[in-house]
Amino acid sequence: MPKWTLKRLVMVGGRPTLTPLTKDEQDSYKDVLRSAAESRCASPIYSGFHVKGCIHVPGAGYAPKSGNIEYGQFQALHMEEAAVAALASRFNTADHREPPVLAIVAGRGKGGLKNLTMPCGNCRDILRDTMGEHCAIISANTDGGVAVVA
Repeated sequence: MPKWTLKRLVMVGGRPTLTPLTKDEQDSYKDVLRSAAESRCASPIYSGFHVKGCIHVPGAGYAPKSGNIEYGQFQALHMEEAAVAALASRFNTADHREPPVLAIVAGRGKGGLKNLTMPCGNCRDILRDTMGEHCAIISANTDGGVAVVA
């Protein structure tokens, strides 16, 4: 299993800055991140770019794994869409007291923000509409390094 150092992404004076998390935050986020890394759902038959994920609503007792699925002539189901659909199949996505956590594990190379895979605009819209504006998104590389919570 890769080793990640979790940091929170905040804007300070208009610039992105990475800040430390509390130990409790790190522990809870690392569990979701590990589940995402273990996902075997990705099927990128054209690009070969695996995007693995896991979405977790604290207290729900259910955290489905997901992945990107490519099909047809370069069509794709994004990992975030698959995660939200899996969660919605179990219970109403609007019924949660604590903010959900989505973990994304993709890409190669350790490093900072430049090597991370982040949700596209469409996926951010889906997450906000179904999970609320406080959904935490953790982005990490398959090789470990810095994992960013935004």
